[in-house]
Amino acid sequence: MPVEYEYIEYLGKTGQAAHVLIAAAQLENALRDLIKLNKPNLNSRFFRGFAAKIDVAFGLGEIDANLQADLHNIREIRNKFAHTSTPLHFNSPEVVTLLRKFANYKTAATGMDPMAYFFMKIDDFFNELRPRLASSTLVQALENHKHSVATSSDDVLATGLVQSAGDREM
Repeated sequence: MPVEYEYIEYLGKTGQAAHVLIAAAQLENALRDLIKLNKPNLNSRFFRGFAAKIDVAFGLGEIDANLQADLHNIREIRNKFAHTSTPLHFNSPEVVTLLRKFANYKTAATGMDPMAYFFMKIDDFFNELRPRLASSTLVQALENHKHSVATSSDDVLATGLVQSAGDREM
């Protein structure tokens, strides 16, 4: 059996790579949303990949240097799982080496399962980004509502003017 088929079979059995890819994709989407909400006119060509989104979010002041470094580490772990021809898991030496690059690895991961630590970090990132996304979403919703109300008022005013003009013609 070719190595590729063995790896696909392995993925089906363990699912660790799939979990990493999905979690990283969701984190990447959250960064994209954060950037777009706060800088809606920024051309998306500047943040096409995960690395670019991380750096743009940092450049805009949306994330600090520690979070930037940790997010790049998530990206590296994602890439390690995504671009390998051999089965990987969280206890693989190359993955453990990347896990050790997290800022608080020594204190937080002592005695913790590597996979549990990784997903704890993902959860930490979402918890850190969520309030910013929520406040940006709220601001955006208020702006949209304000624009909607203004447009509706203009429509009412314009309709009233047209009706008044029509009344005068009679």
